Amino acid sequence: RKAGQTPETEITAVLGRLSGSHGPTEEQRYCDRLGWRAATAEEAAAHVATQGRDGLWGSLDESARILIALGLHLAGTPTTTGQQADATAPESARPLPPPPTGGAMAAARDRARTALLAQRNQEGLWGAFGRSDPGITALCAWALLTIRNEHAEAYEAVHTAAKWLRSLQKEDGSIHSGMLPNYMTSVAVGFLARLGRPEDAVVLARARAFLTGLQSDEGEGYETSDTYYGGIGYGNDLRPDLSNLQLALEALEASGLAASDPAWSRALVFLQRCQNRSESNSHTVKAAGALVVSGNDGGGVYMPGSSPAGTVTLKDGTVVARSYGSMTYALLRGYLFAGLPHDDPRVVAAMDWIKSHWSLRENPGFDTAVDPAAGAQGYYYYLLTVARALRQWGTAEITTTDGVVHIWRHELRAVILEMQRPGGDWVNERSPRWWEGNPALATAYALLALDA
Repeated sequence: RKAGQTPETEITAVLGRLSGSHGPTEEQRYCDRLGWRAATAEEAAAHVATQGRDGLWGSLDESARILIALGLHLAGTPTTTGQQADATAPESARPLPPPPTGGAMAAARDRARTALLAQRNQEGLWGAFGRSDPGITALCAWALLTIRNEHAEAYEAVHTAAKWLRSLQKEDGSIHSGMLPNYMTSVAVGFLARLGRPEDAVVLARARAFLTGLQSDEGEGYETSDTYYGGIGYGNDLRPDLSNLQLALEALEASGLAASDPAWSRALVFLQRCQNRSESNSHTVKAAGALVVSGNDGGGVYMPGSSPAGTVTLKDGTVVARSYGSMTYALLRGYLFAGLPHDDPRVVAAMDWIKSHWSLRENPGFDTAVDPAAGAQGYYYYLLTVARALRQWGTAEITTTDGVVHIWRHELRAVILEMQRPGGDWVNERSPRWWEGNPALATAYALLALDA
């Protein structure tokens, strides 16, 4: 701050310098999200001072945006009239762009490949916080495999990743570097299976044995009445969840697990308990002093009785975990992996939820009335799960409950290409939760969704 200037005048001056190239649209969303429409500058400043932590409001990026939002108030910028009203509209309400041409698709993939190759570390791998990560490396290398044209640097990067992942395989068949053995092993198996080297057959078989051994069943002292029976978690005895189970089932199929293997029928027990359908899910869970019961909308939750999308309390005091998009598509995938037919009532219920909550702009099911950005959580993972689930389902069209026919591949391509950044990568700028603030991971998700 210059001598003699107040914070208000300095912030206003900064806004003036930004105004020529940076509109207030995103910042207005923060104003509305924090309920500052009618606040005076002093009230807003007091709000920041009260809610901040160590001088920040959450992340550094979030804090910077909140300061800009404060500056807009100090500068007297309106938030509820004219064009600014559009900034507060739900993300899901934005119209979709037209489907891209084949040439645009090819160009987008080429830019993404350039971005992924540039994001490698000194070891020629991908990761976070200065360390190579087996899961991110497997997904990025897998994504490069989907760009089907000759490219020497990409070829080298893929095989460098494959060599490293093989070197990480442990005696028990797992592939990891000390953390999250199921997650790391599952995505490594998916990548190596896609790579298709006959020499990897032994690696895949050992990994398959490890994954089936992780399942919560009689071997670990579980009975079918236990909440987590049939599930698979991150590994190392961490509790099972539907996301990890989906990844494990995908890897088991890719590695050649026989359709008659009991792992599939055991998984069905856990899958049913992750679905809000009381006809097939009578299981209850006690959490935080409340009894969590199944709802009846047919959607999926993260694990029995628990959902990042929150809960709904019924009149009798019992609680229902909210269904949400990525786990409903994961549930559908799990049912299909386990061999259920399309007309099975459990599958039909999941598809009915999808048809009534169709969205490619957000991960549906979160309470956006409480947090307008909630639907951005896990967004790229959601798009990937949508693409893979509907590919498994085998239809080109989804007819939603309002009677609209959606050519889902066209819509998905259009949305993904619209969000590609000038440098060729993708990142979840609205919500970095679940590592989607890492451009390498978000880019891998986007490319793999396009592939599906």
